[in-house]
Amino acid sequence: MASLKKEVMSLISRFDAAQEAFSANSVEIKELRKKHKKELKKAKAEAKAALIEVEALKAELAILRAGGPAKKEEEAAKTPAKPAAKRSPGRPKRSTTAAKKTTAKRGPGRPKKSATAAATTTTEPAAKRGPGRPKKSATAAAKPASGAAKKRPGRPRKTPAAPASALLAIAGVGPAMAAKFEEAGIKTPAAMAKLSNPKMAAILANCGPRYSNADSVKMQKFRDAAAAAK
Repeated sequence: MASLKKEVMSLISRFDAAQEAFSANSVEIKELRKKHKKELKKAKAEAKAALIEVEALKAELAILRAGGPAKKEEEAAKTPAKPAAKRSPGRPKRSTTAAKKTTAKRGPGRPKKSATAAATTTTEPAAKRGPGRPKKSATAAAKPASGAAKKRPGRPRKTPAAPASALLAIAGVGPAMAAKFEEAGIKTPAAMAKLSNPKMAAILANCGPRYSNADSVKMQKFRDAAAAAK
């Protein structure tokens, strides 16, 4: 029983608190409504005043439109009419005497050729034809064949080209180097491949400063290239 009483009392207290809160809220709502009613009344009053002003402006515009043409007519009636500008005298008319001018007399034309001149031209003898080109004599045509122009000497024959050196087939050997080796008696790649270092060094010294100080590695490259060119 004690627990039931406690529960009932708590429910009553909650109900009272809710009722107080609702009443407080209702008071706030009433105050807000009063404020909004006042603002609405002010807005309505301003709108009515604006409408009245608009209607007054419309009436003024109508009056001005109606009175505009009448004012223009009055102003036009008051202003004096300008005198019309005098027309300047036009171009003077041509006199009839100028129109009746006599036409200029035609001058005498070119005189006609007389018949006598035509007759003289026809009776003149034709011009004599001048002597033509003399014919070639038969003696000139009958010249012996031995008198014909001699044939000029032709272009001299080209000397046969010297056979290319067999040493040119070796990689790195040019015409100058091949000539030096041939002067030393080396005319084939096989002979060059068998050369010793001292003999090859002596021949390369004559091929220019590039080969004057050839080492054993460079000389061995020449021998290998000669062996490959067999």
